[in-house]
Amino acid sequence: MSTYNAVLTQVLRLSPDEQLQLISELLVYVRHRFQPKPKRSILELEGLGEEIWRGIDAQEYVNHERMGLAQASYEEIPTVSQAENRILITRDRDYGNLNYHKNNDSVH
Repeated sequence: MSTYNAVLTQVLRLSPDEQLQLISELLVYVRHRFQPKPKRSILELEGLGEEIWRGIDAQEYVNHERMGLAQASYEEIPTVSQAENRILITRDRDYGNLNYHKNNDSVH
């Protein structure tokens, strides 16, 4: 016999008043268990992680990010990519030879 059938058999043995009491308590339990959680606001995240920005000039950081590799000179690209732990992939067939001959150890 399944658990459901066993419980139902026991419920049917209860008096009508006990069955109503059981239904009432089950409703409270089920409503509480399945009650949707309140929606959260993005504003709750305000200020989180602010300590990692201490001592960093925001405008300098933005300028650096905007510059990135896109505006780096041909000679700066290996240094910038190594400093930022980037992997350099290019279709330029001369690029590797150029850096190899310059003995730049940041290009492998």
